[in-house]
Order: sequence, then structure tokens, then C-alpha cells
Amino acid sequence: MLLFRVRALLGAVMDGLWLHPTLGVALGAGLAPLAPRIGSALPAAAVERLHPVNGSLQPGLQTLAGVAITLLALTLSVLMVVLQSVASQYSPRLVRSILRDQVSQGTFATLAAAVGFSGVGLALLEGGATPEVGAALAMQAAALAALAFGALVYFIHYYTFTLQAPNLAYRVHHATSRALASAERIERRLGLARAPGTHGAWPADPGHAVHAGDVDYVQAFDEGALLRYASRHDLRLAVRAAPGDFVAERAALLEVWPAERVTPARRRTLRRAFYLANDRRVEGDPLKGLELLAEIALRALSPDHNDPRTAETCVLYQGDLLVRMARAPDCADALQDAAGEVRVLRRARPFAELLERALADVARHAAARHPPLLCAILELCRDLRRAAATPERREAVASFAREVAELEVRWPLLPSDRRRLGACRADTAQEPARSEPGSAAGGARPVVPSFRFSPGAP
Repeated sequence: MLLFRVRALLGAVMDGLWLHPTLGVALGAGLAPLAPRIGSALPAAAVERLHPVNGSLQPGLQTLAGVAITLLALTLSVLMVVLQSVASQYSPRLVRSILRDQVSQGTFATLAAAVGFSGVGLALLEGGATPEVGAALAMQAAALAALAFGALVYFIHYYTFTLQAPNLAYRVHHATSRALASAERIERRLGLARAPGTHGAWPADPGHAVHAGDVDYVQAFDEGALLRYASRHDLRLAVRAAPGDFVAERAALLEVWPAERVTPARRRTLRRAFYLANDRRVEGDPLKGLELLAEIALRALSPDHNDPRTAETCVLYQGDLLVRMARAPDCADALQDAAGEVRVLRRARPFAELLERALADVARHAAARHPPLLCAILELCRDLRRAAATPERREAVASFAREVAELEVRWPLLPSDRRRLGACRADTAQEPARSEPGSAAGGARPVVPSFRFSPGAP
């Protein structure tokens, strides 16, 4: 459990805007003392050519420090404009993603390195410098100046394209896709795929509740550590909170049986298996990625933006993620130890909840402002029915599609739109599609005959 928390805290620290500039200052400050070694390795002709004359090195380093500080302030100003634009046009919850971006972090680190190098270089010059040291400092200063200018140009170029809605939607999709892949790797490593007879039953008698102790979101919890701890101490755990849930101070993270075996020390240990923070993260909560794409789509459908194509792009990205979730094996809600004893019960989000949180609001706005997008959502539901790995997921998709098909369209329709919408509604009224032989219900890959969502590798 300690390793789990260390990794979570390390990830939070690495995402901070202060860390990379601090490392940049330290790197630049450590680069200047290497000037004597670098100068001693330079040929005499290079030293003669690079060695500044008439004391011009000291003003040059002062100029480099001033320019680097100015560019640092300019970069920070541009970043603030980008953050304000992203928060107002798309979603405030995308701000953290922009702050974590490696391009902005690297640009700040490069400019901070130039400032640190200039300060230490000026200190070295105060005590006098040999021609070799002066040549090395001049060469290092020129390299850092060129690197800082290049980083600034790339920074502006990068965020010029990042501010485009399709690129932001792609970033969210990419981060969510990586989160799903990470969750699948954890499931495979722990062997958490559902096996026959592993459906857990919640005990009837009340257990000992382990409370959150704070008001936060559940970022993640260490399932493997909980399973090992419960097996070692002969406990049975029922996890009540899922990643992405908001918990109050007295909310139960989990319940423990038998209650009389729970000591204060064990209660603290079990609580440390959960990592809480004041915001949700896509890395531990793929549902947030679906919600972010929905927010971008809703902003695009608003009268202020009126950009239905961006909304359709977001729905397509949501469709790729939902098809992947629908095709995933059904994970165990009852985790067994090595002896085959059920030790941990966990709560998984129903697929119906994923559909509701991802597509319901977009469907309502599409019915009011852009009916072709409503057709795209119904076609996505058709593909989801064919891709679903379990009958429960197929029924959830069919039920959601029927609700979407019943929405009243309050927008003028072209004859082609009316025909397409009628075909989608007629298809939705039919029975949910059954899996073909060799589909996920039979243990193999489901058939998804769609040009948008191909049955690629899971």
C-alpha cells in the first residue's frame, strides 16, 4: 500500500507546474561550473576564436538572464491566455491537462535553465576567468540562448494548434484510451477476469465501515493490496466507493467482516489503500474522459459556438471508447485469494451509467439543435449492441437507444434527414442484436460491422 501511495503522490508532484522550472534552474546552475572542464578540452584555435574580448562576456550573460526572464514572463502570459480560452470555450476541467502538458513544462524548464546558468556564470566571472573558461561559458551561453528561442517558437506553434477543438478532443481521447489500457493490464496482472461462480453476495449482517475521513474524490484504490491484506488477516471486504466517486467525511469507503476484528491500526491501513484528491483524473477514472468529450460537444452545440461538426467529432471519439468498454471482458466483482476464498467485493459502474453520463445530454441538445447528430448517436448505439460482450450491456444499450429515439426533434428537417432518422428509429425499435457465432458471448471477438468502429485489437 505504501508503494501505491508513493506512486500516486509522485504522479501528482510530476504534474505540478513548479517542478520542471525548478529542475531547469538546478540544471542550468550545474552546467556553468563545468566550464573549466569543457574549456580544457577545447582546441587552442577554438579558444582563441570563442574567448570574448574587452570584457564582453559579463554583459552578455546579463543580457541572456534578462532576455530569459522576459521570455519566461511572456511564456507564462501566453499560457494564461491559453488556459482562459480553454476554460471558457471548452471546459474548465481541461485546464489541468494543459498545465500538465510536457511542452509547456519543457519550455519553462529551458528558460529557467538559462536564468540559472547566467547567475552562476556571472558568479564565476567575478573571481576572474581564464580564456578557456570564458570560451566555454560563451559557447554554453550561445547554445542555451538558441535552445530558449527555439523552445519559445515551438511553444507558440504548439498551442496555436492545441486550441483547436478537434485537437483537444483527441488529447482527451488519447488520455482516456491510455487509462483503459492501464486498467486492462492491471486486470490481467491480478487475474481479475470473471470466472464461473465468482459473483459475490453482499453479507446481510452489517460490517465495520471504514470512513473516508475527508471530503474528496476517490482517485484510485489498490485492489491487489486489499486482496492480500484481507487474505493475510482472514477478513472480507466490500468496497463501496469506485474511482471518480465523491465521498464525504463520514462516507464509507469499504465495509469489513467480521467487524470485531477491525482495530484502529487495521482501519488506518485499509484507508491508506485509497487515494483521495480534490479533483478527478482521467488516468484513474475513464468516465471523466467521456464526460470531458461530452462537455466539448455541448459547448460546440451551444448558440455561441454553433459548431456541430466538432460535436460529431466528440461523439465519434466517445464511440471508440464506448465500443472498447463494451467489448471488454466482464470483470469480477468478487476477488478471490490463492485458496479460492472470496475476500474482496467491489462495485463496478453499470454500462447504463456510462451511456447516460457520456451521451444523454448530447442527445438532448442534438434533438433540439442538430438532428443529424441524433442519428449519429443512434447509429453508435447500433454498433454498441453488436459489440457488447454481455447480454446485460446489450440490454442497457437497447434501453438507452429507445429513450434517445423517443426524443422530440425541434429543428427543421430536410427530406434526407427525415429518412435517415426514420431508419435509425426503425432499427432501434427492433430487438437487440444477438451475438453471432464466435462473438464475445462465445469467448471470441464480437462482430462490429461499422466503418467507424472496427473490431481491432482490444
